[in-house]
Amino acid sequence: MANELYVQKIVNDKVYYTNGVTGKTVYSKIITKSPVIKHRGREYKFNRETNTIDLTDLIQTDGLSPMTTASEFSINQRFTFLEKFTSMVISNVTASLLVCGQSGLGKSHTIMALIEAQKLVEDTDYVVIKGYSTPKALYATLYEHKNKLIIFDDCDSVLMDPTSLNILKGALDSYQKRTISWLSKGFIDDGLPASFDFEGQVIFISNRPLEKIDGAVKGRTISVDLTMTIQDRIDRMTAIIKDILPQYSLEIKQEVLEFIDEHKFEAVELNLRTFEKLIKVHASYDADPMWRQAAKYLLVQS
Repeated sequence: MANELYVQKIVNDKVYYTNGVTGKTVYSKIITKSPVIKHRGREYKFNRETNTIDLTDLIQTDGLSPMTTASEFSINQRFTFLEKFTSMVISNVTASLLVCGQSGLGKSHTIMALIEAQKLVEDTDYVVIKGYSTPKALYATLYEHKNKLIIFDDCDSVLMDPTSLNILKGALDSYQKRTISWLSKGFIDDGLPASFDFEGQVIFISNRPLEKIDGAVKGRTISVDLTMTIQDRIDRMTAIIKDILPQYSLEIKQEVLEFIDEHKFEAVELNLRTFEKLIKVHASYDADPMWRQAAKYLLVQS
C-alpha cells in the first residue's frame, strides 16, 4: 500500500524500511528508543506488531508543514470564526486578535479581504508589518501608528524575545486605552517617549501553533487556531475552490484536487500554493494525461 512503509530491520536504534511509493530502502533513527519514525520531515508511529509504519498515523511534523490532531470544530467553521473576529477588530468592538496556523493556507488572505471590503485605506487606517522586528522597532511601530489597525504578519521573532513579548502584551490588552512603556533613556534620543497611550487595534498573524504561544499573550486577546490536519487542508481547498485562480475552469481545479487527495500522504508540502501550482501545470498540459506525472513530481519531490 502507498500509505505504508515496510520495515526490513532495526539495527542500533535505526529502522531500515522500504518506501511503498518509491521502492527505495532508507533508514530513520528511532527517537529516544520510542516507536516514533521520522519520514520526509514528519513523525509517525511504528507498529511493531505489523512491522509497518502507517503514513496516516501522523503524530507531529517540523515547522515547514506541521499537522495536528483533529479539532472539535471543522476548519471551515474556524475560518468563519476568523471572519467574525476580524470584523470585530475592524469595527473596534475588540482591541486585538491572534491568529495561529501554518503558512500558505489563507490566514492573511482572509483578513486582508475583510479589511479591503470595509474600504480601509492603507497607511491611513491600517498598516501591515511583515518579517523580523526588534523590540525597539516594535515599540516605534506601535507609537507611530498608535491610533491605527496594525497587522503583524509573519513577525514571529517578536514572540521569541522577552522584551518584545512584554511590549506586545501591552498592545494586545483588551482595554480601549493601553499604556505602553519602555524605561530606557536611549529612546529619547530617537524621538520616542518613555511611554505612550496606544488606542489602535492589533491583529497578530503567526505561523506558530497556538499551544506554543505565551499564555499571557493568549489571555489578553481573542485567539483563533487554524492549525490543520491533512484532511483539514483538503476540506479547506474544497470549500474555496471556486475562488482559487478563477481564470481556470472548475473542471481542471476539481481534477487537481482529486489528484492531491489521492496523493496527500506523499506530499512534501500541502497548502494553497501547492494547489495553485498544480492547477497551472494541469492547464499547461491541455488534455495530455502526462500532467499527472509532472504534478506528482512537484508534489513529492524533497
